[in-house]
Amino acid sequence: MTPFQKQKRVITVSSVGIACNLILFSVKLYIGLAVNSISIFSDGMNNLADSLSCILAVICMAAALNNQRKGNGSINAKLEQTLSFLLSLVVLFVGLYFFYSSVERLMYPAPIWFSMLYFRIIVGTVAVKAFMAVMYHINYRSTGSSTLKVMRADSILDCGITFVTLISFVLIQYTRITVDAFAGIGISVFIVVEAVLLIRSSLGGLLNYVKKETRDGLKEKLEAAAPVEEMIFDIVEEGKTNCYVVFDGDPDPEAVKEAGRELGIAVYIVNK
Repeated sequence: MTPFQKQKRVITVSSVGIACNLILFSVKLYIGLAVNSISIFSDGMNNLADSLSCILAVICMAAALNNQRKGNGSINAKLEQTLSFLLSLVVLFVGLYFFYSSVERLMYPAPIWFSMLYFRIIVGTVAVKAFMAVMYHINYRSTGSSTLKVMRADSILDCGITFVTLISFVLIQYTRITVDAFAGIGISVFIVVEAVLLIRSSLGGLLNYVKKETRDGLKEKLEAAAPVEEMIFDIVEEGKTNCYVVFDGDPDPEAVKEAGRELGIAVYIVNK
């Protein structure tokens, strides 16, 4: 798939995500307010944040398409890595907001009204999110887009969030304990942990972070061809890393390529 096709695919998939998330937000906002459930309301706000993430993805991919048309496609890899980082931050802020709202409900309990009709509707929203996770996964496999990877992880996480929300919604009929608040706290902690992992992954690509053992291992293999003066790494996308090397001498190009191939890194010789 060409970069142009990849960017158009991400825009199309993100546009579908915007529509689905806005519908889910509207439904959960109405139900959350109707039954006075903080977990359902917060779940809806999470879908609103997902809609904003998709809008951000469309804007960035449109900019990437424009760059591609103008012959500036080389900066698009870092643009998408920046987008993935920003989307991960959105997930983090949603988790922190969810935690705050849940603690507030724990401190100031409020009555919640159960409705079988609303319960069934929310079950339907889980199916929608599962469909979105599959959609993101299929398109991530074909494009390798880190943006779709973050969206896929977020959709899977949303399925779990809504499932726990449903459990707490049912349990409120049988106990006076603020199950709603405890469920919200547990979900928010899970969101924050997942967000931190996503941030670490996206930030690593953005900063071209390569593990020390990998850098040292590559340098050792390259030294067998010629003394190495400088190595500059560039993580183009997940699973694809380039390394630009300045040698003190004239190494065998085939030996250099083979050294990088063993570690899954594309090595390029830079002339002084």
